[in-house]
Order: sequence, then structure tokens, then C-alpha cells
Amino acid sequence: MSTKTKQKPTKANNLAACTILGASDFYLPISHTAIDIETGPLLGGTADDLLDAKSARVVAIGYYEPEKDRYLIAYDDDEAAMLRQFWEAFNSLHTSKAKMIGFNVCGFDLPFMMRRSWFHSVAVPKTLMVGGRYWCDTIVDVMNLWKCGGYKDYISLDALSKYLGVGAKNGNGQHFYALWKVDREKAIAYLVNDVKLAMDCSIKMGFTPSFAV
Repeated sequence: MSTKTKQKPTKANNLAACTILGASDFYLPISHTAIDIETGPLLGGTADDLLDAKSARVVAIGYYEPEKDRYLIAYDDDEAAMLRQFWEAFNSLHTSKAKMIGFNVCGFDLPFMMRRSWFHSVAVPKTLMVGGRYWCDTIVDVMNLWKCGGYKDYISLDALSKYLGVGAKNGNGQHFYALWKVDREKAIAYLVNDVKLAMDCSIKMGFTPSFAV
């Protein structure tokens, strides 16, 4: 059962009113949307295990739709339901021929959610990958685009955002879960800022249209 279904807008980092989604809420975006996940340890896990799907879970998912100037944060005690909601959002974007944009989503966010989905027996859309190896055209990974087809030239979201002049990070993802437990508003502001940076980088690099809001 969903435990976070309240739809009250929350001001986060003065970027926009941020809608909170519970896992039972319908979310079917049809315009280009940036995403980012944050993780927390499973029972018995530690902050050192946050990148491993065997010892961590999805705590929150941030969404940003610039066409509507809309930010949404999904979080729920029911991780499986939150994952189903995410894949429904992906299906909606894929069907609408809109893009799902993120930073290192092919290297972390999507594989992590796929592995957690397998754990919960949640179906992963077959359209997500082609031949189980290549990501579909719906996915736009800003860090992969920065590499220009190479395998090196890694860059952080903070460094890329500063280089492109679209802003800077306001925290560190390694500290998100600790912040989430003690200051939910600041944690949400951090996640909102990250999805905005990913989208703004994609717009500045010309892979996503610019929207006047």
C-alpha cells in the first residue's frame, strides 16, 4: 500500500513547486522528461553499499518536465510499486516519442532499477533495450553524449554543468540518504537541482529542445 500519496506542492530550492508522488499515483508523462534516482541501504546495509542493487534500494526518483516547468519527486516505502510507476512513465514517453534524459542513466540509474525490478519480479519493458545490449532511442544519457562515442573522457555532472554554464550541483549524492533522514526538504531540493541540471545540459548540447517557461 502506498504511504506517500499526498499531492501537496513543496517549494524546493526555489526552482519550482515540486509535486510529491506516491507509488499509487498515476504518472504518464508525454513530453521530454529528465530523471534521476537516489538510493538508500537495505536493512543491514551501510552508506558504502548505495551503488549495489544487492544491498541498496531506490529511495526517491526525481522527474523534470521543462515543457510544463514541472518537477515531481516519487518516494514510497513500497519500492516495487515505485518501480512499476517508473516503467509506466517510461512506456508513456516511449509511446509518445518523447525522450527520457539523465546523467549516467545508462551506467547507473537504469541498470540499478532493472536489477531491483528483477528482485521484486516487476516487469521491465522489453522496449528499453535492443537485443539486451543497446539502449532504445527514448533514452538520452548526457554523460555518454559527452564522450562523443569514446570510452574515456568521463566527467561529473557538476563539472559539465559548470563548463556549459547552466549551474552547479548543490550537494553530493553519497550524502543524500543521510540528508533524506534528517532534512527532507533539503534532500528534495538536491534531487530537483540534479534533474534540472541534466535537462539543462541536454538542452545546451542541442539534444533536447529549449522550452520557454
